[in-house]
Amino acid sequence: GKLFFGTWDGLLEIDPQQLIRNLPNSQIELSDVLVNGKEIENPGDVFYTGKDGQLIIRLSHLQNNILMRFCSPGSQAGGGMTFEFRIPEYSDNWVPADAQGAILLNGLSPGTYTIEVRRAEGITSETPANHLKITMEIQSPWYFSIPARIIYTLLLFALLLYYFRIKKREVEEKYAAELQANEVQRLQSMDQFRKRFTAYLAHEFRTPLTIIIGLVELMKQNISHNPPEEYLDSIQKEGNEMLDLVGEMMDIMKLEEGKLHIHSEYNELGAFLKTSVSGFIKLARLQQVSLILTLPEEPIDLHLDTLRTKYILNNLISNALRHTPKGGTIKIEARTTEAHFIEIKITDTGTGIPEDKLPFIFDRYYQVESQESNNRNFGIGLTFVKEMVETLGGVIKAESMPGKGTAFSFTIPFDSLSDGFSNEENKDEVIVFPASATDFEENITRTNKPLLLICEDNPTILSYLEIFLKSGFDIIKAPNGDSGLKLAIECLPDLILTDITMPVMDGIAMTKLVKEHALTSHIPVIMLTGKTDIDDKIEGKESGADAYIGKPFHYRELLLTLENQYNMMQKWKEKYTNEVDNLIAHYSGSNAEIKEGSRINTASEGLGSQLFLANMMEVFENNYQIESFGPVQLCKALLISRTQLYRKIAAITDESPMEMLRNFRLKKAAEMLLTQPELSIQEVFSKVGFKERTYFNAIFQKKYNMSPSEWRKKAE
Repeated sequence: GKLFFGTWDGLLEIDPQQLIRNLPNSQIELSDVLVNGKEIENPGDVFYTGKDGQLIIRLSHLQNNILMRFCSPGSQAGGGMTFEFRIPEYSDNWVPADAQGAILLNGLSPGTYTIEVRRAEGITSETPANHLKITMEIQSPWYFSIPARIIYTLLLFALLLYYFRIKKREVEEKYAAELQANEVQRLQSMDQFRKRFTAYLAHEFRTPLTIIIGLVELMKQNISHNPPEEYLDSIQKEGNEMLDLVGEMMDIMKLEEGKLHIHSEYNELGAFLKTSVSGFIKLARLQQVSLILTLPEEPIDLHLDTLRTKYILNNLISNALRHTPKGGTIKIEARTTEAHFIEIKITDTGTGIPEDKLPFIFDRYYQVESQESNNRNFGIGLTFVKEMVETLGGVIKAESMPGKGTAFSFTIPFDSLSDGFSNEENKDEVIVFPASATDFEENITRTNKPLLLICEDNPTILSYLEIFLKSGFDIIKAPNGDSGLKLAIECLPDLILTDITMPVMDGIAMTKLVKEHALTSHIPVIMLTGKTDIDDKIEGKESGADAYIGKPFHYRELLLTLENQYNMMQKWKEKYTNEVDNLIAHYSGSNAEIKEGSRINTASEGLGSQLFLANMMEVFENNYQIESFGPVQLCKALLISRTQLYRKIAAITDESPMEMLRNFRLKKAAEMLLTQPELSIQEVFSKVGFKERTYFNAIFQKKYNMSPSEWRKKAE
């Protein structure tokens, strides 16, 4: 298959298999371009020449389907030229064009691309003759252009700015609404505080006025006699307390305005503290709390703002008494320092203050919630104390352990008048005022007079009430509603006289519990208080109080109210005796014995006693057959003491518990005699708990005006 030719220079041999079909210098040219299947109408708007002479094709983003054809004009005819191409932005691999030298580019994204084309065979090196590069620019749409993006950025910034302004406005409006709500709440709290504080002041003024007016009335009744010294002392004491109260009110206003001035005066430290603490001895004994006063043994003469210091001391001791339970102890300790400061510490064994509440107790209107809180707490006492201490140039601090007690200590400066004052250790004088039970029920000597329970936390009011009530009543006393409730259940008094505003438990809560308890529900409760608004009276009546008397009151009004309530109780007892007989008949099965026109009372006013009697009838029903069943077994079954049993029954009927049991057994016997003729009379009285027939016949004859035999004949 080789060819040989003769030439001037010799023989020429040609091997057709190794013949290079395309001339080495043949160039690749772009022969045709179709965009979106159509020829380009204005080539001048599409084809450009770059600075380096390279062809540039510039198309819009909509002209992204492109068909390109290539040729090599210098190649031999019928040479079957083939091409391959690549786009480096996509891939470095060469891709063959079709047989006609065409390449198809579909869906090109906006951007700049380099299209490289070369011959598919005979390539030994890439040269301008056998390698073609074309730059393809697909322009971005207008909305992706730089100006558009700048506009988008500005719009986004404007939207964000608008959003943040809206959110800021919402936050400001929310904050303003919360601020307004808080302000409204604060104003409402202030308004409520003013109302409660005004009511408290009215109560505090009414108390001494009640004593003063009452004692004057008593003195008028004995006009021909010299007034007792204790009357005059009490009137003077209550008058001074009213003046002190007015002074405290003025000091509060001056503190608010920053116009409070210190007025120092001469005093001896020990005498001053003894006088201040002595005012709480009666109240402490009433609450069965011990007071211990510790003083420097050596007298210390000084200049001190006595009035303000006494107020601070009184407030802290009052708080300690309010929160110290029965049997607790309050210590008042005083010492001086070389720097001419007095440190006074008041320590109690009360309920204590929770650790998370302790930092806020000196904040205005702040109240520590506890089961002992009552409407005397207004959240200004400790605040006023702190401001008063700071006005005097001192400091105050508090320490507390919940369940163990609280200690308040304050330090204030003073001017010493003592010679040779030093801080050397000296012996302390310790004065103990022990809790006394002489004012309580343990030492009560009972007479035939009605038993009156007085619940009052003011010792002076208690003393005044005793003056004109002790002649007509046996009196027991309680310092608060909690102690009063326990005494009422234990002693079952005939009447209860109570204040409303008391520590631990107020009179309203105590009255509700008294009226709900089966043992005490029948006891009349009279409220004696300085809270005289119609809402207060309605609240008192709703709690179950039988009468409501406001302070100041006339002692005759109180006496008549107590006497009327007691007399009403006696009339109610007479009426209730018939209902007890009906109740016995009902539970014993003798329904025919219920008196005509009467009924078993289940009205709310008798419900507690009715439930108590119902429980007792059930005990009778379960035990009437037991001959030995008596008061001891009855008390054990009802879970009450013998005294409680007899006082409760005596309050609602003239029969004793054993008389009621005997009547219950007789009615059972009467029922058996009528309905069980097969039983002999001896079997009947044995079944109902009687031992002797003679005794049974006698009491049956007395009850029914006929013998058991005659009663049985009624059924024949």
